[in-house]
Amino acid sequence: MVRVGVASGIVALGLLGGTPAAAAASEGGVTIANWSSYMEGVTSGFESRRWDDVDYTEVRWTGCHTGSWDSFDWAQLEVWQDRSLQPDKNWGQKTATNCFEGPSSVSAGEWTGLAAGQHYFEICNINGGFTQQLWVNNVYVDTTSAD
Repeated sequence: MVRVGVASGIVALGLLGGTPAAAAASEGGVTIANWSSYMEGVTSGFESRRWDDVDYTEVRWTGCHTGSWDSFDWAQLEVWQDRSLQPDKNWGQKTATNCFEGPSSVSAGEWTGLAAGQHYFEICNINGGFTQQLWVNNVYVDTTSAD
């Protein structure tokens, strides 16, 4: 599958809210900024906002839930590098499970060795289906491996 550019209107009900956090630095000509947000009613295929990165990203979700009555909820996400006029580069997939255990439970995934540039995460699977919705109370993207 080829991924080029920003997909718009993937999910009419999907929402990524919040504002970038104040923490920002510059590394190798790329401005790196940690940010936090939330997600409401997103489905598979939803893409987060883009962020500048060099080498490291951690994505943390707190307080996840779906509209299902499954006893074990989970969601998979992938981090991608947004590359103009060529296929986006996939940096791998992680599965979030812990954040479904309660409002303060956290799921975290780390990606290292990322090339400098714009990155984003995509929801690729929720409970094994592609039509379920996902809510996450807190989405945090950390681009600093030093903490």
